[in-house]
Amino acid sequence: MRVLYLGGALTFNIPVYIGHDETRKLYCIQKCPRIQRMMCFFVQFISGFSIINRITYPAKVLLANKNYVVPYFDFANESVLNIFIYWHFYMHWMGTERVDSFLEFIQTSSLLRFDRTPIWKGKLYAWMYWFVSLYLSFHWTRVVHGIDLYSLNGILVTGKVTAQALFWIDDINDVPPMLGILAFLARTYNVMYHHTVLITFTPVTMLTVLLIVTDFYDSILSYNLSIDEVLKNYEEYKELIDRANAYCSTYLFYYMAMALTFNSVHLFDTLNTTDFWFKISMYIYDVDIWFKLWSSAKILIHAKKMKKWLWKDCNYLRIPRQQLSLTLHDMIPWMPRRGLRAGKYLVVSSEFAGTVVANMCSYSLFVSVSAKHKISY
Repeated sequence: MRVLYLGGALTFNIPVYIGHDETRKLYCIQKCPRIQRMMCFFVQFISGFSIINRITYPAKVLLANKNYVVPYFDFANESVLNIFIYWHFYMHWMGTERVDSFLEFIQTSSLLRFDRTPIWKGKLYAWMYWFVSLYLSFHWTRVVHGIDLYSLNGILVTGKVTAQALFWIDDINDVPPMLGILAFLARTYNVMYHHTVLITFTPVTMLTVLLIVTDFYDSILSYNLSIDEVLKNYEEYKELIDRANAYCSTYLFYYMAMALTFNSVHLFDTLNTTDFWFKISMYIYDVDIWFKLWSSAKILIHAKKMKKWLWKDCNYLRIPRQQLSLTLHDMIPWMPRRGLRAGKYLVVSSEFAGTVVANMCSYSLFVSVSAKHKISY
């Protein structure tokens, strides 16, 4: 998590970082220096012009093609993708108590005694996600938005074209170089926010929870722990899920909505592209979708190991009746306190993940076949 927030602060993605509080003796959210926060606010404000453009353009296409279903999905995708960025801004300007609560718990919980994951592995995962998100941001800015990133002159020339779209400048009017640079920053940071939120912040948080949960359930099945100790740590596990959901459930809902609205119409189009680097990027997106669905579902699958523990050495006979009833109640599928949620109610289970993948594949296949045979859809 420290690597995650360090990268966010260094790229002006967020105005906070994770530092050590000598009073609390814990790592917690701390504000960046004032100049860094001012830069962060500036690029977030400038990116708003790109966000408006990203939403209004598919809206115009939709109004011109009301009889086709694809423009509706494109408009929904761009709306979800861009509007939810402001939730990310809110979380790190005014909602940091949710992040702090999660950070405090993963440092003080008794579940840490079961931790078997090396620190270097967690740092490696976080840096890897940052590298991937920056690569995808670079590629998306260059290929999709047509901004030349290989030279300063290329940035200025393509920045002027971008400025005409973002700042509503007529083609006949000359664009000042400064507006071209601002347009370049707006588009670049808009794309970066998409990728860092989806490819970095969301999976690293999910992976943190998954590693803690995996170590806990593997330990209670491998070692002879007392009944009271296991039940106490089981309550800690549920508290971990609650705090993780308070922090990242909206992020996960944002990701699921984005993935469904895009891949339901464009999945096979992106896989069939002939551009090598674009295809590589699409494969990375597809693997990322699989990982998020898998890791969320895996947490629920691990939670089912509590049943195995109850059967182990007939532990269920040694638990007070009321406590046993509460524990068995938690075994009901899709219980909110057992797994990560996408939004307020959708617990991401293996069944939910399978439904998402099936819908994306079937809808996209229908759209691709319809386009091939020129069927109105």
